Amino acid sequence: TLSNCGVATSGFDVQYAMIDGVRYGHIIDPRTGLGVTSGLAATVIAPNAATADALASAAVVLGERADGMLEVRFLGVSVDLFWPPSP
Repeated sequence: TLSNCGVATSGFDVQYAMIDGVRYGHIIDPRTGLGVTSGLAATVIAPNAATADALASAAVVLGERADGMLEVRFLGVSVDLFWPPSP
């Protein structure tokens, strides 16, 4: 049971663009300037909704590194990552 916290999920199941057969998400990877292509989704529980939303988007960009990194750097934060099923 959750109370007095924020929960956010980010990914690109709905908001994306297909360009030359590549699916680019609406979340921009600042390292490339392009939308993420991993298909990863992230759910974050944080002390407030603004923090949860920001960290969920960051987790999608960071990928596997986000799992432990964000929980260590931000107190009271839980991160769950989800990859698309294999074809």
